[in-house]
Amino acid sequence: MGTDSFANLKRLQLRVLPDQVLRSVGADIETFDKGLQDFAKRMLSFMRKKGGIGLAAPQVGVLRRIVVVGVHGQEMVLINPSIMPVTTDSDTKTEGCLSIPDETYDVTRLFQIEVRARDVKGKKLNFAAHNLLARVIQHEIDHLDGVLICDKEASGIGSRERGIDNANI
Repeated sequence: MGTDSFANLKRLQLRVLPDQVLRSVGADIETFDKGLQDFAKRMLSFMRKKGGIGLAAPQVGVLRRIVVVGVHGQEMVLINPSIMPVTTDSDTKTEGCLSIPDETYDVTRLFQIEVRARDVKGKKLNFAAHNLLARVIQHEIDHLDGVLICDKEASGIGSRERGIDNANI
C-alpha cells in the first residue's frame, strides 16, 4: 500500500509464520481519516474474534504502524507508537501470538514503559503502562518492526511449550 488508504481492504486475514509480511517493517501513518478509523475498528473486532489481547497491522498483511490492544476490559488504538523505558526492571513471562498458533515462548520485557503515539484522529497520546499492558504494547510494537516472540526467546535455546493456555497477544 503506497498510501494510507485503507478503503481497499475488503476482509482482514490473519497472517501466520512463515508469511514474510511478519518480518517486514511497517511504515508510519500520515493520514488520519475515516478510512483509518474504520480500519482500526475492524482490527479491534478481528482481535476480539480471534481471542487476542493485541494485534498489529502486519499481522493482517498491512505494513503500517497501527496496533490495537485490549487489556483489562479497556481497548485502545495506537498509531505510530514508540516507547521509552521508565525503569530498567524487567520480567520474563510466557507469551503466545496469534501469528504463531499453538506455540508459546518465554520473553523478557520491560516492566514499565512510557508510550507515545497518536489516536485515530491524530491526537497525541502520552501515558505510562506497566505489567500486562506494557508487555502487550511491547509485543505489538515488535510486530511493527518485523520482530516476533520466537526471536526473543529468553532461554536462547528455542524451546517451545505446546498446549499452554496463555493469552494470544
